[in-house]
Amino acid sequence: MNQKMTWGFYHLFTLLFCFTGHINAQEDIQLSSYKRKSVVWLDNAAFIVDHKNKSVRKLYSDVDHAYYMTEEEDYTVQEVEKMIANGADREYWEGKSIYKTIISNEMLSVVGPYVSYQRDYYYDGGAHPSYGTGFVAYNLKTDTSVRLQDIFDEKDVLNALQKDEFIQSNLTEERYFSSLQSLFEHLDGECNHYFSMENLEHFAFHHIKGNEVAVRIGISYGCEVMRGNFSQIEIYLPIPASLKKIFNQAKEKGTLMADLK
Repeated sequence: MNQKMTWGFYHLFTLLFCFTGHINAQEDIQLSSYKRKSVVWLDNAAFIVDHKNKSVRKLYSDVDHAYYMTEEEDYTVQEVEKMIANGADREYWEGKSIYKTIISNEMLSVVGPYVSYQRDYYYDGGAHPSYGTGFVAYNLKTDTSVRLQDIFDEKDVLNALQKDEFIQSNLTEERYFSSLQSLFEHLDGECNHYFSMENLEHFAFHHIKGNEVAVRIGISYGCEVMRGNFSQIEIYLPIPASLKKIFNQAKEKGTLMADLK
């Protein structure tokens, strides 16, 4: 672990992991704390620990689920196999489609209260499968998503984006934009890339270079025909003086994307 937890609460947390089936003896648990909260993660799950309230809740967990969908209820493949073994109509179930939901997650960066992870998903069973990748950024302080402009000066974010070649190649008009909103209104990725102000909620901190941090922004596909398409852009933003401590701590602890990914 990166930091220590109290003996009693550590054991409470370990028991919770055992009961939820998300941990085994071979897995390494990683921990990063900010004030009275911690994020704890392993290969297939992450949890938010609130030390003040002595509570634990799930941030994410992997899913690998195969099931049959009916008008009344969904049944897992195992449940259907058991029903058939007990005399249920085999032909009825063989005529049904098997649906699959597979979701895998990976921690990308943890800087102070800002937690970023990658989510890969796959859904099968309809007319065609759907799949893709996305970044999720979360704020431990507010228990909500977080935007880049909530952390950095909006002008710095705007200037960095306008210099990026990927952004420039998808502009409908070449000129200087005075606001982030105006910039995104003039981005068109057609089916290849989805552009909106929401992109600024999907980021991770990659590495630190001098007084700047490299920020990776995940850009998903624009329409289903290009499902699975995923791009990353990297911009450099000056680290605010008030946040230098948490960024330096993340670098020392190895919780930046360059270290975790």
